[in-house]
Amino acid sequence: MQVIHELVTVSVTQSELRAHSQWGPDSDGGADAATTTLRYVAVNAGLSTVTFRTDFSESANIHLRFPSDKSHHLNSMEKAKTSQPLAFVCTLHPFERRILVYVLKGGKQRALVRVAYAVLSNATPPFDAIVEAQTRAATIVQQQQQSSNHTYSHLRKWEIRPHLSATEVNRACEEINRHFREYGTVFVDASFPPSAASLYEPEALEKLPESDTSVYSLCKWEHLHNAVDSSWTFMTIPSKRPKRSLLSESTTFASFTSGLPCQDSFLCAMALIAPLRDLWLRRWFPSLGASSPPEESVATPVKLCDRGLAWRHLVIDMFLPAFPLGRGLLTPCNAAGEWYAMLLHKAYAKLKGSYLAIASISTIHVLRELTGEPWYAYNSSRVAVV
Repeated sequence: MQVIHELVTVSVTQSELRAHSQWGPDSDGGADAATTTLRYVAVNAGLSTVTFRTDFSESANIHLRFPSDKSHHLNSMEKAKTSQPLAFVCTLHPFERRILVYVLKGGKQRALVRVAYAVLSNATPPFDAIVEAQTRAATIVQQQQQSSNHTYSHLRKWEIRPHLSATEVNRACEEINRHFREYGTVFVDASFPPSAASLYEPEALEKLPESDTSVYSLCKWEHLHNAVDSSWTFMTIPSKRPKRSLLSESTTFASFTSGLPCQDSFLCAMALIAPLRDLWLRRWFPSLGASSPPEESVATPVKLCDRGLAWRHLVIDMFLPAFPLGRGLLTPCNAAGEWYAMLLHKAYAKLKGSYLAIASISTIHVLRELTGEPWYAYNSSRVAVV
C-alpha cells in the first residue's frame, strides 16, 4: 500500500478477469478464460477532494483496462489495441474507494510495471457537498433496486413464504447470477435492501450512545465486487487457544472484530465455532462448490436455523455495510482468505430484521441458530479442565 497524500492510499492486488473471444470453440459466440491482472485500488479516507495523476509511462509490455469497460470483460479485439495512454488523472471525493485500473501483461515478453503518482489539487468541499454525494449514491442503489424488483418479481413472492426448499433457493440464485453474467445486472434484494432500514430500527437507534448512533447513521453500502480486495480485516490471523479450554488445545481460534457497534454476541459466537467451521460450511451454504464463488456472484443462498427450531433458506445480495472513514464494517475476506463470516453476518441480520437487532440476542441463542445444535452456558470455575 502506498500513501500518495495524507489519507489517500493506493493498494495493488492480483486479480482475474474473464477474457471473451469471438472466435472461441462454442457456436454461441465464444469461450471465457481467466486473465491474470494487477488491480490498483485507491481509497480516500479524508474529508478533502484529491485530484492526482497516475503515470505508467515508464512501464514496459503492459496494457491498461479501466473499470468502466462493460462488465470488466476483456474483448480479444480490444486487447490487441496498444494506443491506450499509460497516464491518466483521477479525482477521489471524501470517503470514496475506487478501482483505478487493471494492468495486463502485453504479449509474451516479460512485463515491467512502474508507476508514479503526483497530486494535482487538494480541496475540502463543504459539508453540504458531502451529504449530497451520499444522497446521490443512495439514489443509484434505489434505481438498481427498482430494476431488480422488476426483473425478479417472482423471487419477492418466494420470500413471503416462511420456509423455502434448497432447490427453490438454488434455482433462484442460479437465475440471478446467470442474468448478471449475461447482462451485467446488479441484483438488489428487495426484502433486505442496502438502506438504513436494514441497519437499524429508528426506535432502537435512539437508545444507543451518540458515538454508536453516528456510526450507524453515517454507514454506507459497498458492493462485494468493489470491496473484494479491501485491506480492512474482519477476522484476525488464527492463533493458539489458551490452555484452559473445553476445546482441543491443538485447535486454533480467531478473534472477530466489526466496526458496527453492539455486535459482540454474534462475534463471540463466530469466534467459538471458527475452529470447527468446516462442519457447518456446506450446511450454511448449500451451493458451495456447485456455483460461482461469491466474488463472481450477485446473490447467494444461506441456510440458518431459525430460533434453533427449523432450518430456513435465505437469499442475500452482495451489498455490504461500510463506514466512510476508511473503517470497514465487514469485509468478504479475512486474513485467511475466507468469506463465510461476512455472508453469515448479513444473512443473520436479514433473519432478525436488521444488524442492530442482533444486539438483543445472547451468544447462546446465536450459536443455536448458526449450528442448529443445543448450546449451554457453564460457570467456568466449576468445570474441571483435564
